[in-house]
Amino acid sequence: MRTTLDTVADALAATELRVRRHRARLLVHHPWYGNVGCELEVVVDPTCGTAWTNGKAMGFNPEFVAGLKAKELQGVIAHEVLHVAMRHPYRRGTREPGLWNVACDYAINTILVKDGFVLPEGALLDEKYAGMSAEQIYKLLIDERKQRREDDETKADQGDESKGEDQEGSGDQGDQGDQGDQDQDQDQDQDAGGQGDQGGDQGEPEFVPGEVRDAPEDAPDEADWAQKVVAAAKLAGNLAAAAGTSTGQMDRVVDDAKHGQVNWRNILQQWLMKTAREDFSWDRPNRRYLHTGIHMPSMASEAAGVIAVGIDTSGSIDHGALEVFVGELQGIVDHLKPERVIVFACDTRIHGGRQVFEPGDLIEPKTPGGGGTEFAPVFDAVDEDEDNISCLIYFTDGGAAMPAEPTFPVLWAIQGSRQQHRDHIARGWANELTFGEVIYLEGGAR
Repeated sequence: MRTTLDTVADALAATELRVRRHRARLLVHHPWYGNVGCELEVVVDPTCGTAWTNGKAMGFNPEFVAGLKAKELQGVIAHEVLHVAMRHPYRRGTREPGLWNVACDYAINTILVKDGFVLPEGALLDEKYAGMSAEQIYKLLIDERKQRREDDETKADQGDESKGEDQEGSGDQGDQGDQGDQDQDQDQDQDAGGQGDQGGDQGEPEFVPGEVRDAPEDAPDEADWAQKVVAAAKLAGNLAAAAGTSTGQMDRVVDDAKHGQVNWRNILQQWLMKTAREDFSWDRPNRRYLHTGIHMPSMASEAAGVIAVGIDTSGSIDHGALEVFVGELQGIVDHLKPERVIVFACDTRIHGGRQVFEPGDLIEPKTPGGGGTEFAPVFDAVDEDEDNISCLIYFTDGGAAMPAEPTFPVLWAIQGSRQQHRDHIARGWANELTFGEVIYLEGGAR
């Protein structure tokens, strides 16, 4: 005799089988999504609202799956795959989980639709976010929410003023109103902090087809997923070439996996450590003796030496991105303990001269400017500086002519993604970087 538990087990097994079958169909019709999807475990999870991924597995609510048409289910599976391919479970940091989930959905759903997928009704979809990273969208959503709250407060203040003194005597009603406000604030706080929050008071649709959970410790790391994405692309590309078709929007994701920095903070730290010298170095003569005509070697140590930082203060720079960059630089400097950090704030000229920060100082550069962009003033200043600067990190959007290649190492910290930089180059807003190494600050650090 079959029991209720048997019936439940059958339903769970049927859900898993249906998900696996449609994931297999992706291998035929969307081979890149199918190949990446096969790297993820399939979990049937009646406790979740719809579906989720954490970089290790994909979870699906059986009732949710049962209510989806075949093409919608394939769209949801592809949705979870794309979250992982774009490494969203690894990039939340301290951001609100619910709002981060919304931002991630906006970042991928336009790609999915352009690749021919069908998403369930209510999916978060807005063309204004097309081509933007989840970090960039998150910042916009935060700004929009702040603006809405300020507008609501303004309306409330205007409403209170219009009531006049006649309302002052209604004490009981006022107490009830205060209690209602407290309940509403409590609900909003719960929404903002919960994993899988559907947008809280952000004014977004309640239904989100997929929940981005933070990657567990035993999940593949970001670099592993970047390799898996590229490997799947090779297979998909071969199949597409044989069939005479395109691999679609997936190409942009693969390009980011190939060239984007998985964790730019780690890359920045590794680069700074690489520029440190051991013992003496003749690679760059000591400037303190150049005026004598004698070429002496530079003294080097295992420390990072003197670091120069150029900050583009032109009008096109996002100050939010600049704050993130400086914050991450502070953490690295505190760890590596260089002799000092010298900051040059520059648009078409350097403002404020050399801004010197000693070990233990809080790096708070003054960044006046707002005009055009030129790199040469900073490169000239570093080259002429008597502190024997070991390297230059330049934060910019790339919108200036390249200077002559210097003798010191250069790292370009480019605001935005590699794809955005390429688009800006194509439009004539930025230039190719002909020397140095590059990191792309896609909306900030995690």
